[in-house]
Amino acid sequence: MPGPDSGASTFAKVLTFLAVVAVAVVGLFIWGIHREFRDHRPPDVAKIAHSAPVQSADHDATDELNARVAALPQGQTWLIPGPTAVQDQCQSMSTGEFTTVWQPVTCQRTITAYYSFNGDFVQRMETWGKALNAAGWVSQYGGDALGQPLDYYKKMAHQPEPQAPNRTYLADDLPPSERMCHRETEAHPLCLTISWAERPRTTTAHTQYQGPDITAAVIQQQKVDPAAVESTAYPHEQYLAIVTLTDTYYDADADAPRPAPSPLTTYTPCYSGSGTCN
Repeated sequence: MPGPDSGASTFAKVLTFLAVVAVAVVGLFIWGIHREFRDHRPPDVAKIAHSAPVQSADHDATDELNARVAALPQGQTWLIPGPTAVQDQCQSMSTGEFTTVWQPVTCQRTITAYYSFNGDFVQRMETWGKALNAAGWVSQYGGDALGQPLDYYKKMAHQPEPQAPNRTYLADDLPPSERMCHRETEAHPLCLTISWAERPRTTTAHTQYQGPDITAAVIQQQKVDPAAVESTAYPHEQYLAIVTLTDTYYDADADAPRPAPSPLTTYTPCYSGSGTCN
């Protein structure tokens, strides 16, 4: 018949077993947290930004964007070029509600070019829009990229705003144009949008958000204060056209950075009507 010592020994063994299980569970929990942190920590964006492939792709993107910006007026001598802003950076954003997953690193160069002008706003923009279309800049969604904002301006320009009767509707209040992408850059689209400002109102510069859900490495930054540009232009011109061009020249999710840009040749339209030039 087992004695008291036998029962105590069994109890001790049970306690020992439970202690081992508890240590194992805690160990697995800590290991899981470590793996979660290891697998979902931000990528080394700075290292990628300064790698040889990205630097080479950035050089090509810089040359192409500079050439595209220089050609933007398309012979419209009434457009007066102003300063340009540059934001060139690589970044990764996190997604996931319960588990943080960092997206593949992308690198994008953005140029914001300012042009001031006088004359009939709608007529000027329609003329420029046709010139841009002829040069290969077409709406990403088909149709007229400037159609909606110009229709709004025709109907509401210089009228009291319905929700703010003391405020006059100006070009600043227009929605931006649809994205216009160049036909020669279909593999890695080079696209632009146009927004506007009108005397006497000035706009406010928007700072790109940098928070816990984004990690970025800036390659080049050239800031321009939009309000200062507008204040300088307004004594002489009534309007500003603000063109923002973007080129995502590197995507870590792709096999390699984009190939060298297409040469700037004379644009040939698509006679098939498919809009793809295939």
